[in-house]
Amino acid sequence: KNNSTYEKPVFADITEIWREEFINLPETYLFDVRIPKMKSDLPGAEGINKKIQDACRMELTATVTDLENLGSWGDYPWRTVDFAVMQFGEIYQICIFNSEASAWGSGVGRWLYKYYYDKTEGVEISSDDFLAHMGYEPAEIEEIFYRDMLVEEPGAYDDYSYDSISEWYYCDENGVVRFYVTLYG
Repeated sequence: KNNSTYEKPVFADITEIWREEFINLPETYLFDVRIPKMKSDLPGAEGINKKIQDACRMELTATVTDLENLGSWGDYPWRTVDFAVMQFGEIYQICIFNSEASAWGSGVGRWLYKYYYDKTEGVEISSDDFLAHMGYEPAEIEEIFYRDMLVEEPGAYDDYSYDSISEWYYCDENGVVRFYVTLYG
């Protein structure tokens, strides 16, 4: 980390920082996490926070000793976790972006956790309800995936149905479908 005064934004209407930490254990582990939680005074926050806690258990609880042990297999893991909150009317999308690679160089693994919150109703909504709110159909998500993500024809064993790619997309701040995944051929 540098010593600048820049602070990454937090969508203060509904979230706050749960854990933000940078740990560099030279040649052992790089750990750079910023994990959100919903403000506890919001209706429905407890359920979403429990899901975030379950999904990000290691990132929320890891100590230097844990990271030394995790890095002992020798590939100098570099774990990065950050988040973004986008608002679409009274519907919020909370995305937690995860990546892991070797600091010595390797391919990057990426995965995404998404949560949707209706501030007017004070409830978590399903991904299907969010998709409908955004005006997309599952078939459109598949079409965007094939257009934007695949550089070669899928092989006989590739199944890129909506069900298989639904965890890989999110809507950016402009409502445009984006994918956060690493595809290896």
